[in-house]
Amino acid sequence: MNLESIGLGLALTKLRFVGFVRRRPHSYGFAPRMFIAFKTSATEEQKKCMEVWAQANGFSLTTKNQIGGEEMNKVLEALEPFHSLMLESDLKHIKKIRWLQNNPFPKVAYKEDGTRRSKKIGKNWKKFMYWVEAWDAFCESLE
Repeated sequence: MNLESIGLGLALTKLRFVGFVRRRPHSYGFAPRMFIAFKTSATEEQKKCMEVWAQANGFSLTTKNQIGGEEMNKVLEALEPFHSLMLESDLKHIKKIRWLQNNPFPKVAYKEDGTRRSKKIGKNWKKFMYWVEAWDAFCESLE
């Protein structure tokens, strides 16, 4: 067994996958959040082992506290063949991340003069409501 294999095993158990919709004061009052982070139980030695595995797969885990964007996609792709070894709760969050990526959050549409129709309702309000219903249905299907 080498450090890369140990790093993979640790990545399967010590990474936390986060996909949710949070409140925010702008646009429709909500925004999607997606990232990967280390679980609080991960030690520095374990993080170094996971970094060996990550670098062998062409990315880095230790450059930031939260891994998002393209780096997050690389991690998810590298772990895909090992889903059968992961916790069900981690798989649920990965599914949420993938759903959020495949179903972008509707943007508030502004009038041609740059102003919104009202403080709460933009031109895409119906799209937003459809998105919310689809998100809720998806989350219920994971239960």
